[in-house]
Amino acid sequence: MRGEPQSLLGTGACPMRDNTLHGQELARMLPSMTDHLVGLSEIASMLGLTRQRASQLVRDYQDFPPPVAELAAGRVWETAAVETWEKAHPERPPGRRVKETGS
Repeated sequence: MRGEPQSLLGTGACPMRDNTLHGQELARMLPSMTDHLVGLSEIASMLGLTRQRASQLVRDYQDFPPPVAELAAGRVWETAAVETWEKAHPERPPGRRVKETGS
């Protein structure tokens, strides 16, 4: 149906017209729809790091899982893949190298 608003659920019904999906319902559904995906900020939080350090790990570790998608807002990874990687790397070196003193 050209020009007819489409439902977020793909039924063709307009949520505003027939009340099939309200803002509060959508807000309640979104976390369960996306909890299997994480971005850099979530990875940083999961690993107890800064966002910048998480970005370094993604870049520097060859075995870090590849992102499942790259969106305009950034890359996203599967939560389970990041958790598996974390278990395989319980101890990681700090982000900054210790400066050597010239004695």
